[in-house]
Amino acid sequence: MRHASASSCILCRAALCSQPTSHGTGTRQGGRESSHAQCDVSSIRKAAERGDAAAQYNLGAAYAKGYGVPQDYAQAVYWTRKAAEHGNADAQYNLGVDYHNGQGVPQDYAEAYIWYDLAAAGKLKAAKT
Repeated sequence: MRHASASSCILCRAALCSQPTSHGTGTRQGGRESSHAQCDVSSIRKAAERGDAAAQYNLGAAYAKGYGVPQDYAQAVYWTRKAAEHGNADAQYNLGVDYHNGQGVPQDYAEAYIWYDLAAAGKLKAAKT
């Protein structure tokens, strides 16, 4: 499938997705708004299933926003958690937002704090290298 503008589609930009977007009452990292809802997610899904943390992060963001897949917060959390468990700080932050807002998971401020703290530590570690 050809895309009119690859830079406008979260899935086409692969691991480069980091623009803030609205997600509940917090801000979730994951790509800018796009009318490009017909993206083919099969290559991203295959990479995510192989354990690629960037692909897991992007697939989670796609489910959260409904880019190329039906919007599904439970699937968004599933893939975001996988990326977060691989140490992806943006995914850790997003998981914190999900727990804070009760989006795809029961609202749990203590769990949100844990993920926010891990994200902050990951960002700090990246800044030191």
